[in-house]
Amino acid sequence: MCFRPADASADASSSKCPECGQDIQVLSGIALKRCPHCRCDLVPYLKGEKPVPAAPAAPKPPASPSAPKAPNVPKA
Repeated sequence: MCFRPADASADASSSKCPECGQDIQVLSGIALKRCPHCRCDLVPYLKGEKPVPAAPAAPKPPASPSAPKAPNVPKA
């Protein structure tokens, strides 16, 4: 039989820092107030005062093609 501590459970979640993008491990439901990697303040993000930066928007699709023009009549 193997001993497994409670902190090493499979449901330990992780989230990403909104500023540096590094993984932040969350164990036992303790929310960190600073990122352990870049030391940014996470409190405004947790309270919802500061929006989490999102990925850039997708480019707009190209316009539909127009109808072809009539051929030119050769000059005599």
